Amino acid sequence: MEKLRNVAIIANVDHGKTTLVDEMLKQSGVYRENQEETVQVFTKALKIDEAVVRSDTYTKKTFTSNPDPLKKGTLDFWKNMREIGYVDKDYPIEDHINTEVYRQALSELLAESPNDKIYKEMDDFFKKNDQ
Repeated sequence: MEKLRNVAIIANVDHGKTTLVDEMLKQSGVYRENQEETVQVFTKALKIDEAVVRSDTYTKKTFTSNPDPLKKGTLDFWKNMREIGYVDKDYPIEDHINTEVYRQALSELLAESPNDKIYKEMDDFFKKNDQ
């Protein structure tokens, strides 16, 4: 089963949110396009055998690296949690999901590299899952 991980970025105005998301997007490209470099970085940083890193990261597909905020998925998850009774309040969670920083960072990267295949795929994914 695919594991999804969400990251929330909370900071005041002009404290590097877009820069951080820019780098997350760029690294997602490295993860997808340069497996050898990614395996070496993970192996060194985690001090785990290279074969284990390669197997868990690329062969078994333990997780998918995607920095997208997944707004629609989060809202669907919240709705399901309410329907099964795990959450008993009608809390306006949508008011707390802001995809603007991600959208801005992705737009900037697409402007810099309009032919980048990965950024185009991320943009398509964002359009389907966050608007």
